[in-house]
Amino acid sequence: MSERVQSNPLLALAALVVVAAGIKAAEQVMVPFLLAAFIATIAATPVFWLQRRRLPVGLAITVVVLALIAVLVGFGAIVAESADAFSARLPFYQERAIALLEPTLAFLGGLGIELSPELLDPGRALGFAGEALGSLGSVLTNSFFILLAVVFILTEAWSFPRKLGTVLSHPERDLPHFKRFAEKLNRYFAIKTTVSVATG
Repeated sequence: MSERVQSNPLLALAALVVVAAGIKAAEQVMVPFLLAAFIATIAATPVFWLQRRRLPVGLAITVVVLALIAVLVGFGAIVAESADAFSARLPFYQERAIALLEPTLAFLGGLGIELSPELLDPGRALGFAGEALGSLGSVLTNSFFILLAVVFILTEAWSFPRKLGTVLSHPERDLPHFKRFAEKLNRYFAIKTTVSVATG
């Protein structure tokens, strides 16, 4: 009994390591999947609108996905062009930012406030902006996986309320709770995707 009690902390630590490793390994998959879930939540509205216009669900999803492809291609081209232009002009931006900061450092120095130039290094902020654009571009390179996940989520979203209603004992009372949960989850996806893209 004592050996089992003493081994529990080791088992818990081992499980924690395994979970942390799994989260780290799934990091490259989670960001595109969260983005796909966010896009699918937005795309569900036009899909349901087309269904109310008596368009078959398969055709409605196809129309919306084709529109998403057009948007992603256009957005990806804009991001790629912006990243290239930003990288090409990065030295100019750094020199310009340093020139603008020098009077501020001189003014603070006259007041007896000494600041290290490294604390106000504009290269860090500009480099961060470049990395953010690069991270966004890397997410867009997973567009096939994202679109595939969007199609799957949209297909399941069409039948999910009906399936859920057959499982719940009181669907009229419980379904609104699931709807509110889905709305909160959508906001979480939006925040998580934005933060993940910004931090790389």
